[in-house]
Amino acid sequence: MKNSARRQLNRTPSSSTLSDFLPDPAGSRVESRSQSEVQVVSTKTFMAKKELVNPQWFVIDAEGQIVGHLATKIATILMGKHKPEFTPHVVTGDCVIVTNVGKVRFSGKITASEEMPYLTKKMSQKEYDYYTGWPGGRRVYTAEQMIKKNPGYVLREAVRRMLPKNKLASIMLKNLRLFAGATHPHQAQQPQELPDYLK
Repeated sequence: MKNSARRQLNRTPSSSTLSDFLPDPAGSRVESRSQSEVQVVSTKTFMAKKELVNPQWFVIDAEGQIVGHLATKIATILMGKHKPEFTPHVVTGDCVIVTNVGKVRFSGKITASEEMPYLTKKMSQKEYDYYTGWPGGRRVYTAEQMIKKNPGYVLREAVRRMLPKNKLASIMLKNLRLFAGATHPHQAQQPQELPDYLK
């Protein structure tokens, strides 16, 4: 009995296929599209060219702003990551003008004075060092001392460390213009304030 039942199950027409025995969920066969009806999607990636890049100019007032937060915004603009045509191997960023760089601050407890109204505790703890090249030539300055000596060094160094570690970083950093006062000599470039999506 078992062998006869197996023989009957195996007796299927030679012209039938597996799809003939499966139920159709839609209730009817789906007609195959012709090749002309299929839409071809382009997968070509856009790559910017340095000859076609037209940088814009932005101006930022750094008075009372935290160094790290401000440096993140500036580095994003210098690299061009706020643009849809961002290309890693091309400088697609914009130029940034920063005024009042001597009035930036660090996060932390405020210990303001008349000379430095935005002084915080962390500014007296953060250290910057460099070497003169001579034996024993290591020089160490706190952020408070460095802002008094060179107001733009703290912000420029923070931005530099956020840029890519390649040859493009020096080109991007040249597009950053820092000024200790509230004015700048780049009115001819007609700089604009940062839009809301970059603030």
